[in-house]
Amino acid sequence: MPSDAFENVLNRLQSESNAAHAARVALAKKNQWGADAQKNVRHELECRVAREFLVRKEVDDACRFWIKNGTWPMPKQHDTVLDYWDRLFEAMMLAGWLKTNGFSSEKTETELLELFLIESWEAIGLRRLQARLQQHPG
Repeated sequence: MPSDAFENVLNRLQSESNAAHAARVALAKKNQWGADAQKNVRHELECRVAREFLVRKEVDDACRFWIKNGTWPMPKQHDTVLDYWDRLFEAMMLAGWLKTNGFSSEKTETELLELFLIESWEAIGLRRLQARLQQHPG
């Protein structure tokens, strides 16, 4: 059975994801309307993957800020908010998968959130984002 800390992390990630979803969808639609929607989606993914390394520290710091304060800092560039969303979404996916497979931990909520949002990003979240780009029609 998952620990209380793990359950709290799952709930916090889900709650934040739900709260951010409408804004994420609105931003995506703004960038993807029209006949070139498929090209725009692919272009957005290409740009996010290409610049990920350049914004990684800022996003890591933003995740730490959210973990501590429960709010997100204003990004230096408007589009970096998409990187915040990617982290949140991938953390939620990983935590959900681990729960389904019986994961349990003695780590604190803070340690688990850092694990899911920051420490696992390059090995799991970023790789999934890159895979989406490879699978998206160009």
